[in-house]
Amino acid sequence: MYTIGKLAKKYSISRSAILYYDSEGLLKPDQRLSNGYRLYSEKSAEKLKTILQHRSAGLALSEIKKIVSDAGQGDIQSILLKRLNEINNEIHSLKMQQEVIIKLSKIKISDYTSENRNKSISEILKKAGIKFDNFMEWHRNFEKNSPELHSLFMKKIGLKRSEIKRIRDLSK
Repeated sequence: MYTIGKLAKKYSISRSAILYYDSEGLLKPDQRLSNGYRLYSEKSAEKLKTILQHRSAGLALSEIKKIVSDAGQGDIQSILLKRLNEINNEIHSLKMQQEVIIKLSKIKISDYTSENRNKSISEILKKAGIKFDNFMEWHRNFEKNSPELHSLFMKKIGLKRSEIKRIRDLSK
């Protein structure tokens, strides 16, 4: 049997993580001693290992709860395939962002100076060789995944507040 401390040490996680999993109904102790100590069996240790593996894959606790509560193999596969699809979408979005940043980085810095701030975004995109439709898709993904960073990016490249608002509105 493992105490919380020993179980935490075995998997290099915090005691509070185990207590959190307990409070969420993912990992209940097998035994509770009169002094309040929680004890976990080898089976519970394996369950924690499963929880941690699925967390490292980015699964939500609600999904992990389904998996560890004796879900059928088909259910588990469905959950994993759904997460794989989410990851693929994120990768696609990041690749689009990467492509745009690479293209934008090829534009001379003078294109972003104060005397050129009145240039429309489409002029800047055209100069970078980026089609407006592709860029709007990039903005939609950027806005969806990281709205604060998206706004900061547009401020850093010198866009006016009104242009930022317009792009953000179009991105929703």
